[in-house]
Order: sequence, then structure tokens, then C-alpha cells
Amino acid sequence: MIAYTGVGVLSMIIVVRNLKVIGPVLIENVSYASHIAAQLIPGVSIDPLIDINLLLGGGLKVALFLYAAVKGTAELFGIKDNKLLTCPIAVFIIACSFWIVPNALELKRWNGSLGIILLTIPFQVILPMLMLIISLIKRPKENKSPC
Repeated sequence: MIAYTGVGVLSMIIVVRNLKVIGPVLIENVSYASHIAAQLIPGVSIDPLIDINLLLGGGLKVALFLYAAVKGTAELFGIKDNKLLTCPIAVFIIACSFWIVPNALELKRWNGSLGIILLTIPFQVILPMLMLIISLIKRPKENKSPC
């Protein structure tokens, strides 16, 4: 709970900083507000730090989602060695990503449309909740007899 609060406060500080430095009009029109705000600081070049932060954060997120997809698919089909599925699932994810949004302009348009809601709500909210409920129901009962 403390970690969630800390991340929330840090995110709020970053958003307020970007809002004060860039302004509300420009924030709506840029993709990476923190990158633009860092460029506006005179005499200091922290662009590489912002870039590394974006790359590490994005890379870690992609790696975790890929691991979860591979692990879940292997468990679903009863495959013991889930490493065999890593490459096919990664290729499938990349192909689907190019199919859904072929370029950055299309991504910005798609983010403002109903398509993102139709894909994020089921896969990031409803499906994980259903999986949690099913796993809690199917969890084997522990023996309470002392050994």
C-alpha cells in the first residue's frame, strides 16, 4: 500500500511539474511531456537520463507482459517448458501491434478513440479479475492437521 501511494505521489509531482513548465495546451499535443520539459531547462542536458528512463521503463513493461503471456499460455496448454513459446508469442505480439497501429500518428488517434477502451478494459481489468476469482475458488484446501 505504501508503494502504491509513493508511486501515485511521484506521478502526481511529475504531472504537476510538466503542467507548470509546458502548460496545458502543449501537454495535450505532445507525446512525451517530460522529455519536452527537460529540454526547456537552460544549461543542463538531462535528455539522456529521461531517454534511459523511458527505455528502461518501457522495456521492463514489455518484458513483464511477455513473460506473463508465455507463462499463462504454457500453463493453459499444459506445456512443461515455457521457453519454447517465448519466440512465437513475441512474434505474434509484434505482428498484432503493427496491425493495430502502423505508425505513431495512428497510435495517437487510436488512443483517443473507443478502440483503446474496448481492448484495455477486458484484457487489463475483467480477465485478470476472473482469473483471480477462479484461482481462489480452485485453490486446494490446506490440511490443518499437525504433523
